[in-house]
Amino acid sequence: RADSPCVDSGNTDLSIRLDKFDLDGNYRLLDGNNDGVATLDIGAFESSPVQVKTMTPSHYSVEFHVYDSEPVSNPQSLKLCNRGQGTLQWIVENSCPWLSVSPLAGREGGVMSLRADGTGLAPGTYQHDILLHEPSAFNSPVAVSVQLIVGQTLRVPRSFNTIQEAVDAAGSNDLIMLSDGRYTGTGNQDISCVGKRIEIRSENGPEQCILDCNNPDGEYLSAVSISHGAEILLDGLTITGGYDGVRIEYAQATLRNCHLNHCQYGCRSRDSVLAVEACRFAQNLTGLQASWCVVEVLGSTIAQNGTGLSMSSSNIILSQSLISGNSYRGLNYFSCPNPMISRCLILGNGPWANPDRLESRSYALRFYNAQPVIENCTLVGNLFSISPFAGSSFGNGVVRNTIIWGNPTFDRDLLSQCQVEFCVIQEDMGEPAPKDAPAGNLPPSGTSNMAVDPLFADMGYWDANDTLEDKTDDFWVNGDYHLKSQTGRWDPFSKSWVKDNVTSPCIDAGDPNSPVGDELEPNGGRINMGAYGGTIEASKSL
Repeated sequence: RADSPCVDSGNTDLSIRLDKFDLDGNYRLLDGNNDGVATLDIGAFESSPVQVKTMTPSHYSVEFHVYDSEPVSNPQSLKLCNRGQGTLQWIVENSCPWLSVSPLAGREGGVMSLRADGTGLAPGTYQHDILLHEPSAFNSPVAVSVQLIVGQTLRVPRSFNTIQEAVDAAGSNDLIMLSDGRYTGTGNQDISCVGKRIEIRSENGPEQCILDCNNPDGEYLSAVSISHGAEILLDGLTITGGYDGVRIEYAQATLRNCHLNHCQYGCRSRDSVLAVEACRFAQNLTGLQASWCVVEVLGSTIAQNGTGLSMSSSNIILSQSLISGNSYRGLNYFSCPNPMISRCLILGNGPWANPDRLESRSYALRFYNAQPVIENCTLVGNLFSISPFAGSSFGNGVVRNTIIWGNPTFDRDLLSQCQVEFCVIQEDMGEPAPKDAPAGNLPPSGTSNMAVDPLFADMGYWDANDTLEDKTDDFWVNGDYHLKSQTGRWDPFSKSWVKDNVTSPCIDAGDPNSPVGDELEPNGGRINMGAYGGTIEASKSL
């Protein structure tokens, strides 16, 4: 159909691997949605450009989830576009008492705001279709399905003595709200969440709400166990003292704004889907471990653990996070096909293990049979920064727009076994490169890579902890890795833009094909290197 979301939604890069024509003989690259860009369709056939007005909403279904204690939803946006010719002038038909839509009329490209209000509604699921009308569009009216889920709020300890009692009483889509306090003992540890879709949230954040397993003997004890088809959101909790802080098996879980510390495993997951948002993993033997999982970690801190993050046979996306001061390995990937690491600060990991023994070295990032994509990251102060395990598959890995600086040992294995482009790499701090190293192992002048001082705002350092001979008790002091700029550098301490007397060579030095993203003007039309490239905190161009 002309309004199919598959039209012009394929990956144009795949065109070099496909025949020039589809099964009907149509040329494979056509502008099916008349947006001025010819893009592959998804599927075996290529759609010809639409000649008539065709309404296409950004979503055909919208879901809201509210609670009796929080009945009004946040707004969601719906955009209406024209996949054909001419100009759309649409109106909205909405007779639902719990749904508001604004505006009720507009032109193509216009955005409407939808908001649900479950005040007075009993817990349950409600559904309504809004109709989008445009008399001259061939597919008018278009229906958009809106679903409202209303859950009830169960309060601990006001209505239930323990968290487990509330979990057992909760129905799917309910909220368990925890008052401030320290929760420990029977019913507040080894909390079993099986087969339910619920949220467990603190009233006032992780500093005020602590789930303490109080497990000094190292028993196999977790604070929360999520399993067998459950869909659980944990929000605003501190979890401490368990063998596993959170254990997840055959389930879906989201950890949001949680602190997981002083456990054998802050979180351990297998055969599950896990999202981690704005969390902190600290002082665990392993911060986050997952096997046969799909994992996304966003905006989190993984610091001062033995191993920060350990993944095996999993699909993992790690972005906008701090990996720092982990004493053995920062990130450890085993048989993960294409791990994505972007916009991360990877700092001061090591030096717990023996640097003279290859098998026990402390790496910031360690890969076995993995082809990572590392983009716009900053690696500083790591004993060894990036390396594949001996004999592993690493050749299709990509390191791009990344700064690798101030690491005591040169990353020879990295540079010889994957594609490194538009990076700044310090050649060596500790020992000289081997005499027989191929020329490609160093970033020669005249290529996209450089070996120049990136001019950080404030370089971090290792503190010897008053024991110069004993390296095992050294600790890393973080710096500030925004790039110096005469035009403007974001200062996270004063929360303001400041000007320096020099400008970093890493500004406007990233891959020209990488999007500039959210970089503020002036941005030179080219992304910066390092973890802040492409973000609103990117240093400004001259």
